[in-house]
Amino acid sequence: MEALLGSKNNGGGKAADLARLLVFEAAMEVQRSLVGLTALKLGVVYAVDVLWMMIHLVSLGT
Repeated sequence: MEALLGSKNNGGGKAADLARLLVFEAAMEVQRSLVGLTALKLGVVYAVDVLWMMIHLVSLGT
């Protein structure tokens, strides 16, 4: 990264550290999004299972 952002002598080190931090933050945001989508999917699957069980129980009672 220093080749792109300059040498450590002229502030390139700080710029490289900032770039690494931004890449890390972006990776963490992707990970949080994937965890959120997985939780949402599991919640929908659970809700459908509960609904299916309720319909089945009602149909057994009639």
